[in-house]
Amino acid sequence: PETLSSSTMPGGSIYSLGLVRNSVGSLINSKMYFNKDWLGAVGKNVPTTSQEFYDVLSAFKSKYPNSLGFYTSSTHMEYSTLGMFGLGNRGTLNGFIDMDEKTGKTRYFPMSDQYREWVEYMSKLYKDGLLSKDYIGFSEAKLGAFTENNTVGAFAYTNLSSLTDKTQNKMAYLNGSLTGPKGYSDWYGTTSVGHTGSFIITSACKYPEVALLK
Repeated sequence: PETLSSSTMPGGSIYSLGLVRNSVGSLINSKMYFNKDWLGAVGKNVPTTSQEFYDVLSAFKSKYPNSLGFYTSSTHMEYSTLGMFGLGNRGTLNGFIDMDEKTGKTRYFPMSDQYREWVEYMSKLYKDGLLSKDYIGFSEAKLGAFTENNTVGAFAYTNLSSLTDKTQNKMAYLNGSLTGPKGYSDWYGTTSVGHTGSFIITSACKYPEVALLK
């Protein structure tokens, strides 16, 4: 149903089909990764909660004082952490609009108490030196270099393509979304349908049903 509605224009017509994402790797835009060697060195496992996430980053900072902290862009920072505060529960295509699960009504979630709690949590991470200060200048090239020279042990990004094969094998990732202080556990950076113009045919196509099969 969501695939059909995403491709249907306000007038009821369908002019193109979208790209359907049905694997975890493609559904989740921003995945968290952790260096397995670093986790072993500090005696920690991949975190499952917001508190464990804080504890892992704190342990990394203590063990590797010259490390850069959790490295990601501002966008991927939001995508990978808002869900554990119950925010963005309708995915990224709706921007800052989601549903208030208590009332069943849509809301602009930056005006919610949960958003304030998220800001306070992220502010604590930043003030304690657990987040990279280079989030504005984030790039794939930097991510590859920082992980290769062992100055970044945790980050959020779509994939590991900028890392060498050797470094990729050192990375562990979350098996599920982090659980926040009030029990929320969701991914904000998700969408099941992307690129709604992925398949288009013109009126000159004599056999659209065959084109669809191709």
